[in-house]
Amino acid sequence: MQPYDTQRLPDDLKNWINARLLKPLLYFEGGWEKWWQSDFPAWLDTVNDTQFDFRREVRDGGIIIDWVVNGNSDSPTNAIELKAQTHKTTKSSFVNQVGKDLDALRELSPFDYPVRMSLIAVIDQTTFDAMVERDFVPLTKTSQVAFLSRTL
Repeated sequence: MQPYDTQRLPDDLKNWINARLLKPLLYFEGGWEKWWQSDFPAWLDTVNDTQFDFRREVRDGGIIIDWVVNGNSDSPTNAIELKAQTHKTTKSSFVNQVGKDLDALRELSPFDYPVRMSLIAVIDQTTFDAMVERDFVPLTKTSQVAFLSRTL
């Protein structure tokens, strides 16, 4: 298993979403976060002909972490919470959901998870602006979706 360098996320996310985005995906009633959670690491492994150190839905006490990256390698372990906006998600609802993810990340031990990150995908400019106001950093943007992150 190969460690994954999260500095690659901006390029890898843009390449993945351009290669894999099904246009109606953003309008799926059930959302697309679980698809992102599963498909992105699988796509990475395929296009790089390796297996990166991604684990999904890792339980730590009462918290379920969407991705634990590099938990089995010598690189710093990353706990990453994902949140993907859909057409049904209002700005205030999305901001509140992301806030709950940040609270959960704060509960994790920095000793066990030296890097704790919220990684979000937004589909409208109003929500994008609201997340930037909350110290999220834009990573990459396509015509349909923008990815932002905030590291604790």
